[in-house]
Amino acid sequence: MKAWLLIVGRELHLALFKQGYFYNILSLFFLISFTLYISSVFNNKIDMPVLLLLSYTITAIFSSSYIFYDDFHDSSLVQMLISGISTMTLITAKIVSYWIMLTVTVAINILYCIISYDISAKHIYLIFLFFIPLSLMVTSITAFVSALTINLKKADLISFLIAVPLLSMLLLYGSSVLNNFALFNDSQKNFMTDLQIIFALSLIITPISIYACSYIISKI
Repeated sequence: MKAWLLIVGRELHLALFKQGYFYNILSLFFLISFTLYISSVFNNKIDMPVLLLLSYTITAIFSSSYIFYDDFHDSSLVQMLISGISTMTLITAKIVSYWIMLTVTVAINILYCIISYDISAKHIYLIFLFFIPLSLMVTSITAFVSALTINLKKADLISFLIAVPLLSMLLLYGSSVLNNFALFNDSQKNFMTDLQIIFALSLIITPISIYACSYIISKI
């Protein structure tokens, strides 16, 4: 547990202070959110929860190289593995660190939604609760794709081409639930059922993705 916390702390420190790539992720998220928002305005469809989900997913795909790429190419990843830290501990800590950074960007946008839109705090809370397991699945899947393409040229493009089919069904389902609930066309009872489904899926998909990541990294 101590090793896990140290790795999480290291990743967040690098992201916020030493390398500062958290701010690249934040900028990318806001850029994608703004682009999708402008597009939705021209189409007369403003659905902020779905825009946040799409923005999160696209950002997660295009910035997934931050999870493993830099540590792999400067040999830090190998050094951590030969130091005695288990592969599962290392991979889980890096994925959770990355998920925290992405979720913070979403929380900032949700605060903006509360201020700017007529959405009740209760609905925002339930949407965010739904978003937690959904975003964890998206992050773990993109991490798996990142591990799969870690040693390839044009890894970002290849990651995108692999991740989109893997995430498409999950995105369609999540977008449908968020859209119905956010626009008050769906009852809270139905939403709670969907919430239970997404938590169950998260308990299945996330560990599988993490295990696959660990296996790939251990073979490098």
